[in-house]
This record gives sequence, C-alpha cells and structure tokens, in this order.
Amino acid sequence: MIASDTAIELEVMPHPDDRMLYMACWSDGDQLVHHLPECWLDLMPFLAARRLLEHGYDLKRLLIVRLHGADLDMMRAPLGAVAATPLVNTAAPVKAATRCVYRGERYRG
Repeated sequence: MIASDTAIELEVMPHPDDRMLYMACWSDGDQLVHHLPECWLDLMPFLAARRLLEHGYDLKRLLIVRLHGADLDMMRAPLGAVAATPLVNTAAPVKAATRCVYRGERYRG
C-alpha cells in the first residue's frame, strides 16, 4: 500500500488528440485515466479514485481533482470515500438501496 500524508493531486484536461475526450494526469503529465468522453466528465474523480486503489494507494489520503483552467476543484475528499461512491446510470431505474445513499438515509430492505 502506498501511504503518505500528502494529498494526491490530479488535473483533468482535454486529450491532445481529440477535444471531445478528456484525461486525468499527474503534475508531470503522465496519464492516470485517458480517453474519457466529455459526457462522462463528471465521473472522472470516481474513476481516477478506483484506479488509484488498484495501484495500492492508501484509502485515507486526500484526493484533489482539478479541471484544467477552472477556479474550483472537481473533487476534494478522502480517496476511500470517492472510490466507494456508487456510479449510477441515470437512464436505468434507481433501486431503493442506491436512492437511500443519495438521500443520506439508511436502507431497510
């Protein structure tokens, strides 16, 4: 496990070959997530967090994801919390358990 007290900082920017695709990069320009369509841009922090866990990063580290050129962060939260967030397909019916997560309620099944 890669543990440290420093925050993990990623920058989301347009892919150099196609303006409709985006990538999450380290400060040195190495890509962590690449070729993500613009319509899925809001999922980038969650996908990046899961990729970081695959690489062995500690759940307690702070993840900061910034959109290139923006004044605000896309995400600033502990890595474990971001990676655990369910990805909901808005075209599919939302099940009761998932609905409770977003409302902050307890699912009673």
